[in-house]
Amino acid sequence: MDEPSTLPVAKDAPKRGVRWLALLTRFKRPLVALAGVGAVLSGLAGWWNAYNTVRNAAGAAPATPTTQAQKHLQVDPLSVIVLPFANQTGDAQKAYIADGLTSGLTTDLARIRDAYVVPATTAFVYRDKGLTVQQIGQALGVGYVLGGSVISGGAKLRVTAQLADARTGAQLWSRSFDGDMAELLTLQDQIVSEMETSTGNAMVLNAAQQSERQRGNPTAVDFRLRARALNLQPQSEDNLKRSQALLRQALALEPENASTKLELAGTLWVLANNWEHGIALTVQRNQQLAEARRLATDASAALPDNVQACRLMGSFSRLDGELDASRRIIERCLNLSPRSPTLLNDLAMLSMYDGADGARQSVDLLRKAVDIEGTHVREMTQMNLGEAMFSAGDSAGAVTQLQLALRANPRIGEAYWYLAMAYADLGDTRHLEEVKAKIANPNEPAHELQGVRFKDFEDSNSVDTPGYRVLRETRFLPLWRKAGFPL
Repeated sequence: MDEPSTLPVAKDAPKRGVRWLALLTRFKRPLVALAGVGAVLSGLAGWWNAYNTVRNAAGAAPATPTTQAQKHLQVDPLSVIVLPFANQTGDAQKAYIADGLTSGLTTDLARIRDAYVVPATTAFVYRDKGLTVQQIGQALGVGYVLGGSVISGGAKLRVTAQLADARTGAQLWSRSFDGDMAELLTLQDQIVSEMETSTGNAMVLNAAQQSERQRGNPTAVDFRLRARALNLQPQSEDNLKRSQALLRQALALEPENASTKLELAGTLWVLANNWEHGIALTVQRNQQLAEARRLATDASAALPDNVQACRLMGSFSRLDGELDASRRIIERCLNLSPRSPTLLNDLAMLSMYDGADGARQSVDLLRKAVDIEGTHVREMTQMNLGEAMFSAGDSAGAVTQLQLALRANPRIGEAYWYLAMAYADLGDTRHLEEVKAKIANPNEPAHELQGVRFKDFEDSNSVDTPGYRVLRETRFLPLWRKAGFPL
């Protein structure tokens, strides 16, 4: 069933959809790709609007800015109010469901970097005020309004949500979630987790588009937004280099900004580990990694409880071969953000180095990540789950996950290797030959793997622990041969 929008949109507001994009960050083991936006978002304190918002919360609507310039100064690029979700269950006793979602989303959205989220206590003042999206935006100086409703029928529950641009009233994003009242807490967690990511992405993309149209007035925040919008696209060398250039411009304007340092460090890390390969690029790669380490160390000192900074430092420990230290750091990161699918991916990849038993633990961790990501499982999780399943001996399950990952991003090189080995293990010659044909076809993204030898495959998975060595020699190498790849 389709419900009408519950957001108060002005009658003449245009309607245009923005497709939700999952974070498309594929990281190679053991070098975990950490794109500047990252899957784990950390919050900053609210800007000047925080004072203005609280000061005016008691009134129905503060005065509208008198000039366009004043209005621009009062609207942060990433600022949002979560309006109280409407209880449309017909049962006043169930109002706590809508209020709980409102509070949970307000808390979780505050983790979005550079975002200001209107406190829930202020948002509840605007319940049933009858104001349009634009009026609310002008009253609070916010760029986005998120609202929704809760409907129930018997034991079933449906939650709908919409995100609107407060400047134009246009609806940018909408979703519906269905679940069972008997599993209410689990359903709420899933809804909050999915909406936190997808609304955050929609806000970043829309704000970046507005920034592109206002190139005459660049600011550090605008540069960061445009870089993050690039990082929300399918990962490519070109996008990463463009993102790097934008972040360097932002850092030139604010040389001590820890968040910008962190985003640039993550972008350099991904670029160095996923694209800068080969002897000719060794010096460049080492320079990028050295700069990324310096920036991440500075950011970590300034932001000791920042999850992305924590994660980057864990990745550098892994790069140094200090796997136990890396595991301890990632576990600390998970204590800071226990429902982070990205950190569960990191821990799963560390477990892989313990061989087949570790691979089975990895499968369990990645299934948890899948449950948290819900209906929008990222290619990163699908790829890693496919790899873990293959390593644990489940080639059929691996095929399913690897196909899903390649459907989302056909440029994930490692997926073709594992897919081919899984087909060889299953004796599925037809599909194995299809994969090899893609590698041989210069018009296919897989063609970049043409001529790759087992040694190259080993180099991309360079950790040499006893458990992983056994796994490599008893499973990977025999099936690599069986698939007909060069040694």
